[in-house]
Amino acid sequence: MIELRLNDHRGVVEPDMFGCLIEHVGTLYDGIWVGDDPAIADDDGLRLDTIEAFEEMGMKFLRFPGGTPADVYRWRDGIGPRAERPRTWNFFFGGEDDHAFGTDEFLRLCERVGATAGIKINPISAPMCEALEWMQYCNYGGDTTLANERRENGRDEPWGVRYWILGNETIDSFSPENYAERVYEWTFFMRQLDPAAKIVAEGFFEDWNERFLKRYSELCAGGYLSKEIARVQAEGPGIQPGGKIQALGLKYPEEKTLKHAIEMIEKYCEPGTMEICVEEWQAQSEFKCGWPDAWREGMSMAEIVLAQGRTNLSYENEARMDGAVSAAKQMHMFMRYAAYVKSACFLYPTNAWTPLLQTRGAELVVTAHGHLLGMLKAHQGGAVVGATEGEGDGVDVLATADDAGGKLVVSLVNEAEGAVDVTVGIGGGAGVIASATATVISGAAGDQNSFAEPGKVTPREGTVAVEGGRLKLACAGMSVTVLGCEVRST
Repeated sequence: MIELRLNDHRGVVEPDMFGCLIEHVGTLYDGIWVGDDPAIADDDGLRLDTIEAFEEMGMKFLRFPGGTPADVYRWRDGIGPRAERPRTWNFFFGGEDDHAFGTDEFLRLCERVGATAGIKINPISAPMCEALEWMQYCNYGGDTTLANERRENGRDEPWGVRYWILGNETIDSFSPENYAERVYEWTFFMRQLDPAAKIVAEGFFEDWNERFLKRYSELCAGGYLSKEIARVQAEGPGIQPGGKIQALGLKYPEEKTLKHAIEMIEKYCEPGTMEICVEEWQAQSEFKCGWPDAWREGMSMAEIVLAQGRTNLSYENEARMDGAVSAAKQMHMFMRYAAYVKSACFLYPTNAWTPLLQTRGAELVVTAHGHLLGMLKAHQGGAVVGATEGEGDGVDVLATADDAGGKLVVSLVNEAEGAVDVTVGIGGGAGVIASATATVISGAAGDQNSFAEPGKVTPREGTVAVEGGRLKLACAGMSVTVLGCEVRST
């Protein structure tokens, strides 16, 4: 039996954990930006059916302009009258970019979807003043030239961009100590411009994260920024409350990387001053993307990206059911560490790698991965509670409770090909389950939606019984089941 421990709270699932990365590759054009194509319904170039699909998925965090393109992106290329924007070579993905989708288009998309905005600034190939000007253009409400330029471009009030992320593949340009010093210098001035901004620094593997946080904490403790810093300096190294950065960004983290990052945060940062942003994550069944076998077998990802950008091959991969089940397990992992993981971005939303949506002209298909996020959004805002998995259940379980404890959401992932019988109850006399509903998505490992069969794998109503205050159900093979439960006291 799976026992839920309602008093064992492990953090709140923030809506920003349901996010995706938007960059200048297949994820953007046609899938999100359609310009003035009369055959596709749009809102000043933004694709309406994609907006509706994002809303249905509970997409609450969007990040721009990359990914790798962020390290060479010049923000002024993407503002002002579209006909006057420069046409540039896409450094990483090949082809040319007319920058029709830029800062204001991205932030208008966030506003339409109801998502928090994150912008990744360029600390590698651009000077600090460029980042500060971008922040001022987006977030300053005064009477400066940049704020007025934003008004001339159609936005009177500040956009209020929340997340500002310092670079992308910084590991290729800095040592962790050099990067810590760059972050320390830049964030001082970013803080003056927008004290409310949430600034994210780049993390990577275990050694990088420890060396970065160690050096950054030394810098913070050694500099006079406030009375609080003076106290920290006297008491020992630590990042000040309300300090310069609030999040460490991780890409494709395994559980051991998450655990180690948390250990380092607890070692070098004062409690409550640092969180984790999973900047990129994926769940592909098999890495194909139309690339030659020789590339995938004999080249690094960096080499493939460079070769890909110069041969214009497809970036879109299959979005199969086994990949969707893997995605559910990863989301479960992030949510189990909700005390620290506050945001996450899936790569990609549309038409690249294993996407949430596929578009072709006026057609749009929601993939199994997209349906999955829409099911798991029921956890948003809930407190993660402990769960003990009984031997033989063979499922991965995640449960959240509302503030009053009267409602539970339980999601179960079954990676096996056959059905698994499961019993779920509440431990410690904290209550019994009075009623429940079930939503299920399942299929064979290779099943996927397509333009020919857009509904091959879709959520459906499931069957669950309540017996003696416990749930009884059979989790279908290769499935994700989400239960909505009413709880009453014993």
